Amino acid sequence: MAIIYTPRGMGMRVLHEFYVRNRCPGECHAIGTFINTPGWNSNDLETGLNYCVERGWLDQVNDSWFLTEEGFRVATLEGERCGDSGTTPKSKRSVEAASY
Repeated sequence: MAIIYTPRGMGMRVLHEFYVRNRCPGECHAIGTFINTPGWNSNDLETGLNYCVERGWLDQVNDSWFLTEEGFRVATLEGERCGDSGTTPKSKRSVEAASY
């Protein structure tokens, strides 16, 4: 059975990719990295990226997406909420608790 994600769900999947790859604010993720990740299709990816850009979580420059401070905060909160440690030490991921 196929899983159908909401735009928010796809946005959170996008942020998760930044989180597990240790991206910090200002660092980028190229489109090719997403395309080569199993489970992505172009429509879902576009929906997720657009959702993140609209919320100020990512900035787009050509075919690259840069994590913003707000995107980093949301990705870290969501990663920790889900029990996903990523690979960045917690001291580097200092985040204020707030809603998103």
